[in-house]
Amino acid sequence: MEIFKTGNKVILGRKFRDDEEYTSRIEKFDNGDIRILTPISKSKLVGFREGAEIKLVVFDKDKMYKLNGIVQRNIEDNTLHYTDIKPVSEINKIERRNYFRVSMSKKIKVISHSIGRKTFYADTIDISGGGMQFITDKVLNDDDELLIELNIDDEIILLNGKVINIITSQYTQKLRYCVKFVDMDFRTQDKIIKYLFKVQRERLRVQ
Repeated sequence: MEIFKTGNKVILGRKFRDDEEYTSRIEKFDNGDIRILTPISKSKLVGFREGAEIKLVVFDKDKMYKLNGIVQRNIEDNTLHYTDIKPVSEINKIERRNYFRVSMSKKIKVISHSIGRKTFYADTIDISGGGMQFITDKVLNDDDELLIELNIDDEIILLNGKVINIITSQYTQKLRYCVKFVDMDFRTQDKIIKYLFKVQRERLRVQ
């Protein structure tokens, strides 16, 4: 399959557990099996028993796909550990915008390069793996480049963003900005995605 390329990132977890996700990458696709590096969490290998049902999200360039699989075998090769997984479901493309977007109000610090690197604070409306919306009374323009400080679980993450849409309201003087993250590395994106998953799970528990 084209999406199962060597080096492509995967997020996986046991099918009937929503409280765990692990990040790995594909080593190869051979004879219908996906071979991944066995994930590591808290400096320990995450073992999946043979026959375990697994849910996967596969990243291919700027697209994501979800599917289910069955663990076929665990392999140890010198110091490396691998897990072979056989796909057992249809492969469905995930719309990134809808899949990871979570409504939340958080105070963020923004530095705008278009207004002399002036710093101001704004309130988020929602956050996704690829961008966010926030409101402020500061005037920005399309394509303005921003540096955003986002606090996630008491860790400050620096994000580069670009304004892609501006929404005005007749009911408030504040402006809504749609911002796309740019030049984001996989590690930072993983942190944001896992945080959003956690927020979603916590909200479901109290419903």
